[in-house]
Amino acid sequence: MLIHEELLAVIFRLVNFGVLVFISVYLFKRYVLPFVNDQMKNELAEDMAIKDRHKEIRQQEKAVAAFAQEQDKACRMLKEKVHRWRRVQDDYVHRRAQERERRIRYLNDRVARQELEFAQQKVMKEALPQAVANARQSLQHKFSLLDQRRLYINEIIAQISKERA
Repeated sequence: MLIHEELLAVIFRLVNFGVLVFISVYLFKRYVLPFVNDQMKNELAEDMAIKDRHKEIRQQEKAVAAFAQEQDKACRMLKEKVHRWRRVQDDYVHRRAQERERRIRYLNDRVARQELEFAQQKVMKEALPQAVANARQSLQHKFSLLDQRRLYINEIIAQISKERA
C-alpha cells in the first residue's frame, strides 16, 4: 500500500499543483492581466498622444518659422521703406532749404537793384535840373553870336546830306 499511497500522494501533489497553477492563471487573468492590459493601453495611448503632440509641435514650429520669415521679410521691407522715406524727407528738406536760399538771394538781388535804381533816380532827379541848366548856359554862351548859329546849322545840314548820299 505504500506504493499506492505514494502514487496517490504524487497524484494529489500533481492535482494540487495543477489547481495552484489554475488558480494562479485564473487570478492572473482575472486581476493582473486586465490591469496590465489597461496599463499597456494607457502607455500606447500616451505614446500616440505624445506622437500626435510631437507632430502638432513640429507643425507649429514650421508655422512659427514661416511666420518668423514672413515677419523678417516684412521687417526688412519696412526698414527699406523707412530708409527711403528718410531719404525723401532729407531730399525734401534740402530742396526747401535750397529754394529758401535761392529766394533770399533773389530778394536780396532785387532789393539791391531797387536801391541802385532809387539811387540813380535820386541822382537823376538832383543832377538833371543842374545838367539842363548847365547845358542851357553853355549853349546860350556858345550860340550867342549869329554867325556861330548859322555855322552850326550848316554843319548839321551837311552831316545829314552826307548820311543821305
